[in-house]
Amino acid sequence: MIDALQEGLKVAILGMGVVFAALGALAFVLRLFGVFLRRTDHMQAPDDATTPQGSVAVQTDTSPELAAVVAAVLAALNCSEGSVRVTSVSRADK
Repeated sequence: MIDALQEGLKVAILGMGVVFAALGALAFVLRLFGVFLRRTDHMQAPDDATTPQGSVAVQTDTSPELAAVVAAVLAALNCSEGSVRVTSVSRADK
């Protein structure tokens, strides 16, 4: 009976050790991904080089008209929701 208990404890400790090591390896791999992704963000061209020349400044209110205009433009360009990202909205000087 004591031998079975000792064998069970050994298996349980070994199993927990394997799981802990696997979680540590996974955390290390995720940290490496974060390092590489931050490096590629810094290597990209500046934002002004990728800004389309026909960009338009939009008012900063969150009115339903603004949402309707954005939805209409996306529908006209046949774009999906995730393909366009608004980085900043600023008031145009007149």
